[in-house]
Amino acid sequence: THLTVVYGQGGYRAGLAASWLPLILLAIVAALCFVFRRTWGRSLLFGLACFGIVLFPALGFFDAQFVSTLSVSDHLQYLPMVVMIMVVAAMAATICSEKFFPRLSLGILLTLSLLTFQRSQVFSSEETLWRDTISKNPMASGAHNDLGCILAEQGKLSEAEAHFAAALGADADNWNARSNFGQILAGQGKIEEAEKHFQAALKIKPNHAETHKRYAALLAESGRERDAVLHLRSAIGHQRDIEGRIELARLQYKSGYFADAIAQLRRVLLWKADSAEACNSLAWLLATCSDSSSRNGAEAVRFAVKACQLTHSSQPHILGTLAAAHAEARHFTEAVALAEQAVKLAISSGDTQVAGLNRRLLSLYRRQEPFHESAPVVQEAMDFDPNSVTQ
Repeated sequence: THLTVVYGQGGYRAGLAASWLPLILLAIVAALCFVFRRTWGRSLLFGLACFGIVLFPALGFFDAQFVSTLSVSDHLQYLPMVVMIMVVAAMAATICSEKFFPRLSLGILLTLSLLTFQRSQVFSSEETLWRDTISKNPMASGAHNDLGCILAEQGKLSEAEAHFAAALGADADNWNARSNFGQILAGQGKIEEAEKHFQAALKIKPNHAETHKRYAALLAESGRERDAVLHLRSAIGHQRDIEGRIELARLQYKSGYFADAIAQLRRVLLWKADSAEACNSLAWLLATCSDSSSRNGAEAVRFAVKACQLTHSSQPHILGTLAAAHAEARHFTEAVALAEQAVKLAISSGDTQVAGLNRRLLSLYRRQEPFHESAPVVQEAMDFDPNSVTQ
């Protein structure tokens, strides 16, 4: 009765006499079975003993993740319940007549089958499961969080926000809900509120990579690239996260860490040599970086050519990168031809931004001048120690 996936924090409390009642009743039944062990008590005592032995590992005497998160659960007795079912079945077969026992068995099986069918409807979808759980246990923080994630994916952001808030109301230390709540708020442009939730989540779970990534994205959008670099670097660690490292290189470049950005892209290409995005980004940086010591025209041409080969010269922005690389290498004839080709391709594909950029660069190349980006304007990073996070 009243089955649910997550039960409330009931159970034993030392100060309540009622908490001892189940144990007292068990002792009384066991004593009665022992007294009548020569008759009916023997089988029941055997069943109780088997039930207790099989259930014992799940009673909390040993460390177990399930027990640490859910102190009350019917799932833990599924296996030992087999023993009690056999005992009850044996008792029914002993007490009932041979004609009545099959009818009783059929009635019980039909009743349980109907109850099973009814209960199974709850598991038709994750959303149904968590809504049922919350209706029976409104303080199930994890259920609120999981339902909030499902609703967020469906675009029901206001409802998702309400469930994340409910998850934190039930458990303020639910770092997962805090991270998810922060993401919802960030999407709504509530920067300060989102930042507070991300910081709180990282205080509870400092090594959570996804929260670091989300916080880094928020900081980057707010123009705080150096802060974003610290969090994104902590999120990636030593993982082969290609997309994450390309984004980290972009943020490092915008923060003025040119050598770090170049090294990051080179590392990506060591792991994934056929990454057209990494080749193009590295070529653009080597060709147009505001720091002269970071520029290398010949290398820029090599990486840009590879990016064009990987994309079959079908991307106007990559052709524009190759044009900029040739300009840096003082190959202005090639630069002009490629920039003109990039403009035509961008216009045909409807990319007016790339077309406009390459038109502006064409005038430079025709004057035999390479294009160099302006030095980025960066803010100082906040007080954050990346060494406090496992790399």
